[in-house]
Amino acid sequence: MQVFTLSVVASACVLLCHAAQAQALVQDDLPVVVVSGEKMGKSLERTVTGASVATARDLEEHGDHSLTDMMARTPGVSTAPNNQTFSIRGVPVAGLGEQSANDLISVYVDGAVQPRQNVTLGTLSTWDMEQVEILRGPQSTVQGRNAMAGAIVLQSRNPTYTPSLRTQVRSGRFDERSAAFAGGGALVDGKLAARVAVERARDDGYIVNETLGKPANPRDSLTARAKLLWQPSPALDALFTVSHTDHRRGNPVVTQEDGAALLYRVRTNADAWDNMRQNSLVANLEYRLAPAWTLHSTSAVTHTRYDAVLDFDQTDTAPVDEVLRDHRHRLASQEFRLAYRADGLTGHLGVYAGNSHEMRDDRLLFDGEPVLGLGGDTRVRNRAVFGEVSWTFQPRWELIGGLRYDRERNRVAARFDSDPETVSPGSYHAMLPKLGVSHELRAGHWLGAQVQRGYRGGGSAFNIVQQASVPFDPEYSTNYELSYRGRPLGRRLQLHANAYWTDWKDQQVSVLTIPGNDNSAQVANAGRARLYGAELSATWIVSPAVRLYANGALNHTRYRSFQAVNQDLSGQAFERAPRRQLTVGGRWRPLPALSLHAELAYQSDAPSQYLTDGEPGSPRFRQVTGVLRGDAATLVNLNAQYEVGPWRWSAYVRNAGDRRYVVSRTTGPVVTAGAPRIAGIALHYEL
Repeated sequence: MQVFTLSVVASACVLLCHAAQAQALVQDDLPVVVVSGEKMGKSLERTVTGASVATARDLEEHGDHSLTDMMARTPGVSTAPNNQTFSIRGVPVAGLGEQSANDLISVYVDGAVQPRQNVTLGTLSTWDMEQVEILRGPQSTVQGRNAMAGAIVLQSRNPTYTPSLRTQVRSGRFDERSAAFAGGGALVDGKLAARVAVERARDDGYIVNETLGKPANPRDSLTARAKLLWQPSPALDALFTVSHTDHRRGNPVVTQEDGAALLYRVRTNADAWDNMRQNSLVANLEYRLAPAWTLHSTSAVTHTRYDAVLDFDQTDTAPVDEVLRDHRHRLASQEFRLAYRADGLTGHLGVYAGNSHEMRDDRLLFDGEPVLGLGGDTRVRNRAVFGEVSWTFQPRWELIGGLRYDRERNRVAARFDSDPETVSPGSYHAMLPKLGVSHELRAGHWLGAQVQRGYRGGGSAFNIVQQASVPFDPEYSTNYELSYRGRPLGRRLQLHANAYWTDWKDQQVSVLTIPGNDNSAQVANAGRARLYGAELSATWIVSPAVRLYANGALNHTRYRSFQAVNQDLSGQAFERAPRRQLTVGGRWRPLPALSLHAELAYQSDAPSQYLTDGEPGSPRFRQVTGVLRGDAATLVNLNAQYEVGPWRWSAYVRNAGDRRYVVSRTTGPVVTAGAPRIAGIALHYEL
């Protein structure tokens, strides 16, 4: 299989080189892309933050169907199959203390923040998306308390006054099938326009439950969105977005026996599934007060419901033990931002208010009979004042400064069976500064340096064994960033590089108060950590027919101090944080109507669980005695498209070499395996 993989890559390289020699180097500029996630309206070349942006054209050329597809080629970002979790620079979305009420990565769709499960269960469809941005490193100054590791911003296509229509049907391996529609136009010319987008996708998944004799991880996803643009005057734009998502999936793990994974087979006696439903309403208003002044308002309301049936022991051993989950989450937020833009000076000043209410009800059943129950209620009230400015104080020199005062109050209530409810209130606040400088070395080349503080609020976690809520404190990081942006060959070669150093203190991590007992898990501020590394992205338009790209990342993570009740991980790397990533690929157009795309993606292995000596009195008590690791993997992805008028045929293969590998190993009965070869075809129509 390795020979097959190498032959595919070699053939692709020969074809690309042949095309490069056969065609003259004609000017074919890379477009200027504006980054919206930092709310400064800067182009990607002028942004010091490590950022990756995929436009609608990029998503189409790569054959991306979901956010996960785009993440897979983004430097410094790693994902698990089915997007069960994802991380930026080795830091997972839930943090290293998964019982925390707050995330470390904020995800926004059309201005509405997404609950973690809506991303990890549904993978977020990129159908009818205009742009997807991934910002690496702390974004707390602009995005607030849940962006300590980064932020992801998705923007769908807005209504226009020109009629448009897009449709797509797709079919693939493992009974994959989907249908999608998008379209809109003017309702009142020059005043009112609308757009609607809908996608329904299903597949049986690649894992079989041998105990139940059925697919273990079928998926069914519905995404619907309607947008209304109202422009009552030249000074006012109002954009209203209503969206609904409904994602359901099965059990995405495989059984392991004697330390060996039974690839794409699982043996559990519970018919496990997760279901996430979300409704959101967003109103974005933009009022141009004067040529240099604009008032922005973003209002968002989101309601979600997460239901699940989980196999408690993940085995086929009697009795059938299930965990029933019913979680409901309501979020409401309002942000006002006054922006200024003139020659040499750009900035904004804003206020933010957000309220969140999450209700949880978990029950353990043995053969259908209730045994235990755990409920909870978390309320979070967040207020903030923030601002940022970019000032060209000398020709080719720009000073960047920002500050956010963030205040949070939360109330965490938990109950165990019929025991009295325990309530843990908390109040936290933080000053989150940002300071940087950017210098244009010469036309088309920029150097930047920036320091920024990251923050995640505290809270409390319920320890089932102790039957008590255990509080934990906020955590903070300081991130130092260097950047280079350049276009050495005019606008045909684009180079982006970032180097970073992050110090993390009062880190929130999950610890076990009783060795080997997962029910004794709680969050603790275990100590300090450090991560540093570098990221590089390059895109080269060799000719009008050939485009090459490469993305790479080196990431070094370490717990500087991690001493819990029963383990000491000081000096160890973060779990599931690969040190090396590399993606190289290219697109070739041998004919105006035909486009061929090949990509090679590599990710190194990473620790997934540390084994420690939990016996008090042992000479190695709390010390690491072994490490379980996920596999390194090199994958080949292929995509081809052929256009005839408004019609476009496409075919795709992911993991063309059918590489079999384990992403995450543990001592438990199940592990997470990488996806096998996935292939499919699609038919697109665009008016």
